[in-house]
Amino acid sequence: MGVIDAIRERWPSLSRKQSLLAKFIVDHGREAALMNASQIGAATGTSEATVTRFAYALGYGGFAPFQLALRREMQAGHACPAFRFEKREGERGSVWRRVFDVEASLLEETLALIDGAIFERFVDGLVGGSHLFLVASSPGDFLALYGFTYFRLLRDDVHLVTSLDLPFLGNLEGLRSATALVFCYPRYPRETLRLAEALADGGVRLLGLTDSLLSPLVPLVDEVLLTPHRYVTFVDPQAAALTLVHALLVALFERDRRLSEERLAHYEKAADGSDFFAIRGFSFAEALRGGPSREGRTRGSSPLSEEGGKDDE
Repeated sequence: MGVIDAIRERWPSLSRKQSLLAKFIVDHGREAALMNASQIGAATGTSEATVTRFAYALGYGGFAPFQLALRREMQAGHACPAFRFEKREGERGSVWRRVFDVEASLLEETLALIDGAIFERFVDGLVGGSHLFLVASSPGDFLALYGFTYFRLLRDDVHLVTSLDLPFLGNLEGLRSATALVFCYPRYPRETLRLAEALADGGVRLLGLTDSLLSPLVPLVDEVLLTPHRYVTFVDPQAAALTLVHALLVALFERDRRLSEERLAHYEKAADGSDFFAIRGFSFAEALRGGPSREGRTRGSSPLSEEGGKDDE
């Protein structure tokens, strides 16, 4: 029996402090495998003695054999994070309140996990790659589509990749200076992992967004940012992932604001000229430059509501 399985089996009998340790090991197994008992205790607000007792509670003869087993399990790559479910507690209150509370708490967890240096390295990769691939397969492909919609406004050579096919494989030749942003969340679609493996084999720099350091995506990527999950039903909670992509988009915009504003102005001009949106006459490019405010007018709105229209009676 591995460490993660032992935690799952003994979870009901663990003390409160041991439960904190168990959650830390499940959520941060690869990191914990490289830490000593004192460091794990400090990371969880417990003590070195509590960590040792925790190892005994899981059936190990002390911290050293526990750490060895954890390292072997992490290296084997077979560990899987436990699926966290929101406590039902009679399901009191409205559905919308329960869901919003879960998403809000996951946003807080994600914010606490963000490492500023890693975030900046993500932005470096998004700016510097010769090509940018947004990679995900169903059911998480909407995350890649969200990123693709906006990243292509800020840089050239952005590609949406949702399946592994011969044209995709054929185009990998010579793309060793490219970057891929890969989305992989429970239950970790095999197609996404195959795409990540193909890109890694092609020398593409991989930036991963996933839910846990035990995710099978983690060994494949160069950098990883985490947005933890906790379930109400079977639906993936993705507000945190979308918010993190939003933050990356804003950071990319700010890296070269002048160029970003020029690209946005070109897009706004094309959109306004092609009658693309129902509301016309508003420009994000002008608003962000601090230019004169122009209220958007909905196509087909009454001319009586516009400046210079009929006097009030």
